[in-house]
Amino acid sequence: MKEYRIAKALERKGFEIQDIHHVIRMNQHRKAEIDIVARRGPHKYAIESKAGHQILTARTVEHHVRRARKIGATPVFAVGPNVTFTGPAWQLIRKYRVRVWRA
Repeated sequence: MKEYRIAKALERKGFEIQDIHHVIRMNQHRKAEIDIVARRGPHKYAIESKAGHQILTARTVEHHVRRARKIGATPVFAVGPNVTFTGPAWQLIRKYRVRVWRA
């Protein structure tokens, strides 16, 4: 699965992988998943991996930012070459300083 390949690559770059498929409780009724939780030095990252031919919207970015903030981490998208973001999604990425790592 792509999450495990990304986790191995991050370990080679000096990241400590804390969890893969980390489940958090958003509220009393909803749970959410973060693909990879990693740490490098004092910084914690919530990494959402996307591959294949996908178009990511502002809603996807908002949801990931909310999940990352819930665990006190910097939101990151690790995306493949065929993944694109809509214009409003890019605006939110800049606004919230979300990192985008291209594979």
